[in-house]
This record gives sequence, C-alpha cells and structure tokens, in this order.
Amino acid sequence: MEENKIDFLSESYKSNDAQYEYDLKNDSPLNLAYIGDAIFDFLSRDYVLKKYSKILKINEINEKNVFFVKASNQAYIVDILINDNFLTDDEIMVYKRGRNVHTKKRIKSASMIDYRKATGFESIIGFLYYNKNFMRLLEITNKYFDILDK
Repeated sequence: MEENKIDFLSESYKSNDAQYEYDLKNDSPLNLAYIGDAIFDFLSRDYVLKKYSKILKINEINEKNVFFVKASNQAYIVDILINDNFLTDDEIMVYKRGRNVHTKKRIKSASMIDYRKATGFESIIGFLYYNKNFMRLLEITNKYFDILDK
C-alpha cells in the first residue's frame, strides 16, 4: 500500500462537524475496537482488491479478505508486533485495555484468547484513526499484510 491510499480519511477532519473525541482514560476501549474493526476491514478489502482483482474472482477476493481479518490472524500478528517491539508504549496500553475488556460476546470462529487479542489490535487501529495518525496506521497495516501475505 502506498502512503496516499487513505488520504480521504483526512478529509473527514477538515470540517468542524460533530467529531467523536475519544477520551483514552475514561471511554470504553470497545469504542476504539468498534471503529478499528471497520477501518481495518476497509483497509484489508482495499489491499486485497488492489492486489488480487486481476488474478482472482470476486468470491476468491472475499475469501482472501476473510483470511486477513479473522481474529486468529490478528492475534498472531499483534503477538509478533509486540515481540518485535514494533508498537509504541501508548499503542501497547491501548492494546491491553482492548484485550482486557470483558464482553459477553462469544464467537465460534476463534478462541476467547484470540478474540480478546483481536479486540486489542482493533483498538489500536481505532486509536490511531481517532488520533489522525494515519501514517502510523499504514505502517502497522503494511507490516500486517507483509507478514500474512507471503
């Protein structure tokens, strides 16, 4: 992915219309995970479509996207990012808050441990989005895709 692939995101911040401001100390990390899930799914779809649209059919493209966004892969990658000291202290704090939040939601496609790690990962994505740190968002997602898409 190139640096300008999410330039459109900055457009949403040029207006002073009702913007959500996340309070890191008081708001639920699930708010970050909620938007982080949507942002990451979009970036994954964008990546897969641009990379594979000329060689795969749309159902195969969708299968690729499902592979990239599944909780077990997010858990795997976030462990690598942490072990490689790739994440900042703030990102690790946000990750831990997202990972440690308890929900009643149960999913069949991932273990609870992977689900919680994925929630932490999505919290980082949401945190970077709300802090308008789009270049860092791209750094993390580029590394994510580089690792998984070998």
